[in-house]
Amino acid sequence: MIMHEGRKYVRHPASVPIEVWKFSQTEHNIQQLNNVGLGGLSFESEVAWEIDSMIAIRVLMEPLIVLRGKVVWCHNKGDHFEVGVQFWELQNEVVEEVCQIEIYQKLIREMVSSEWNNNEDEFL
Repeated sequence: MIMHEGRKYVRHPASVPIEVWKFSQTEHNIQQLNNVGLGGLSFESEVAWEIDSMIAIRVLMEPLIVLRGKVVWCHNKGDHFEVGVQFWELQNEVVEEVCQIEIYQKLIREMVSSEWNNNEDEFL
């Protein structure tokens, strides 16, 4: 969990693909979610996002979830930008659950893969 000073909600790390677009545009950008909390999220982007931009975010997992928010910060990180979004509504408990499920599934996949690789000679 990540908690920075001045932040009202705890952030949970997540590595989930998302689709992001401005309300005024039809072009969608695939980005990588960094973390999510009840009040907002952050993601990595190849382009800078203008502060106060109203955006939509689709979490690319089942079930598909679309959230609305406002860009509240955008930091240059060298070869990419990190973007902070504040949600319009505080109805994203589902997002946190989906992200936690994704983290759990990734952990299980890694454990199974590791066990398979360790025992591969036994099966040959």
